[in-house]
Amino acid sequence: MLNRLEKTINRYRMVKGGDRILAAVSGGKDSAVLLHLLAKAKESLGISLIALHINLGIGSYSENCYRAAVKLAELLGVPIITVDLEELGIPIPKLIGLTSRNPCSICGTVKRYLMNFAAVSLGASSVATGHNLDDVMHFILKTFLLGDMDQLVKLKPSTEVLGGLAVAKIKPLVELSGR
Repeated sequence: MLNRLEKTINRYRMVKGGDRILAAVSGGKDSAVLLHLLAKAKESLGISLIALHINLGIGSYSENCYRAAVKLAELLGVPIITVDLEELGIPIPKLIGLTSRNPCSICGTVKRYLMNFAAVSLGASSVATGHNLDDVMHFILKTFLLGDMDQLVKLKPSTEVLGGLAVAKIKPLVELSGR
């Protein structure tokens, strides 16, 4: 898998030597694989790596994810930054109660904002997420069925930097199945 990850990163020119990558780690399997593989490949890719975990404030689920993310980062020797929405007074359940928007939309918006903010603050070149081939295929099918072809731009394995207030987004697992 490590070889496949490095080939994908090189094929899509996701990183270059000297880049600082912020890896988003939810505590789930996909982001755990992402952090593990990036930690193993960081020397050969010539990158530095920081993990970011966002505790969503969803009771024991979030606490279990937090513990898993921190433990993995410690085992791999990767520094980890955590953002706790409960401590900030804006846990996801509270935000959901304030609006009629889809809960997944709220959560995704908050996470994307915080990942980008943390990356800019830390001087990271890009944010790496654990989106894999299965995720991309699901998104393609959903987008096709909804007829929302404008959303297909999100399928790119990496996005360009948009300026000083945003960083590139990369999906190093895009060619790997979720299995």
